Amino acid sequence: MERFYYQFDSDSELGKEFFRFHHQCVNADKAADNYARKMGAKAWYSDPNAFAGGVNCLEFDENKVDRQMWRPVEVIDGRQCYEPAVSVVAGAVMLDDKERFRPSDTRIRTYAKKPCGWEQVRQFYTMRQWAAMIGYQLTGDKEADGQAIIERMKNQKFLQFMDFYGEQRPSRPKENKIARAFLRAVRAEQQRMRLPVVPVQALYDLLQSTSSVCGDRIATEKEPPLTPTFFLYNGSYYIAVSEPCQHPDLHPIASQMYAYKQNMLKLQMKRQSTPS
Repeated sequence: MERFYYQFDSDSELGKEFFRFHHQCVNADKAADNYARKMGAKAWYSDPNAFAGGVNCLEFDENKVDRQMWRPVEVIDGRQCYEPAVSVVAGAVMLDDKERFRPSDTRIRTYAKKPCGWEQVRQFYTMRQWAAMIGYQLTGDKEADGQAIIERMKNQKFLQFMDFYGEQRPSRPKENKIARAFLRAVRAEQQRMRLPVVPVQALYDLLQSTSSVCGDRIATEKEPPLTPTFFLYNGSYYIAVSEPCQHPDLHPIASQMYAYKQNMLKLQMKRQSTPS
């Protein structure tokens, strides 16, 4: 994949925005580190579309994996990685202005913090399920029924929720060892889903990628974009990205210049670490 190389001053407008962006990334990575350590993992891996933070899977010492709590999900560089042994099913409740709904999280259900509209939840249920929810009698004409349901739903507010299931989900959560492992897995998944994530797209938006300005960059690619790399040297940021960007503070440079500045930084760091 082609790479594009840029330089920009750290005291420019972009440099200041990038500094704040980098601070968010550091905090997101710290949160992921803390989560992995709390779970007893020795390494964590993020999603390919994440620039920082977020935990896609964890790596454990094989002799320390609680296999009732964790399930194998993928192999990375020859190492087996795991995720909480639960499945998540999204759903929604329709909010009624006449009856104030007060959501309360349980051990196996988590509610969203804010309501949303019909477009965000319509995929959760079938037409028959939506019809039953509002007491609509289906006529057999799918197009007419669909339009009638949309008309009823388009101005409604909904609250999303997530239910957690496992292969060995018990009927009485405190009865046995399997139940305790299931609830630990649920808590691990709930904590994982709350971790902050900085997507790669956020950086491309900051740099004003020519593709992201037109929208739908990631969705139209055949493969995920290469994660941008950057470093700070002598008051300038140097960054390598997989797409052309057009922020006015960016200055295109050759790949050789990028490599030269990177080597100079390594040499500088080596000198600073060597006792005089």
